[in-house]
Amino acid sequence: MVNDALHDRFEKYLGELAPRLGHADRVQGLQDYCRVLTLTLERKSIEPIAASIDPFNVQACHQSLHHLVARSGWSDREMLNGVAQQVLPYLLPPPDTTPFWIIVDTGIRKKGRYSVGVSRQYFGEIGKQDNCQVAVSLSVATEQASLPVAWRLYLPTSWTDDPARCRARMDPLCHQTGDRPPAGARDTGGRYHAGYRASSRCGLRQSDALARTACGMGL
Repeated sequence: MVNDALHDRFEKYLGELAPRLGHADRVQGLQDYCRVLTLTLERKSIEPIAASIDPFNVQACHQSLHHLVARSGWSDREMLNGVAQQVLPYLLPPPDTTPFWIIVDTGIRKKGRYSVGVSRQYFGEIGKQDNCQVAVSLSVATEQASLPVAWRLYLPTSWTDDPARCRARMDPLCHQTGDRPPAGARDTGGRYHAGYRASSRCGLRQSDALARTACGMGL
């Protein structure tokens, strides 16, 4: 009975997110992708996910999922807004709950050099430089839980100083650069003015650059 209730809630959750995709043809791919993410697969990249969804048509399923994840024109910001609208009422129900902003950069280790943003740069998980991508995330947090409400790929100068490389890989991302913490603070400002309220006593170790950016935005 509990599993049935959780299943129904999860399906309702996916149904609420579906309109954020902008096109009905993308809905099935989103539902399949998210369902498989809840399974205990050793690897959750596109190929093993496709094999789990449709083991008899792995190549076709792989192409469909890759298009949804990497090529479709849906907005990740719209999707995160949809998630926040559903989750924040459960995260922040008591009137005396004091939320905080958390801004952090997350490294994703890579072996090649062709994924957008890959460079030899500081990787926080190991405390030194490595070949990786870096994303800056903004979360609303309480003492019990946290929820990402913004997520932006960081592009190092090895990408932004090479327009041809940007155009060849993914041109729309080439403006997303700058120091990592201030980039997160700019997202904080956008979310704050969009209605995501959190304490100005940010629960993070502020760099001088982040402090200047946040103070200049009135946060």
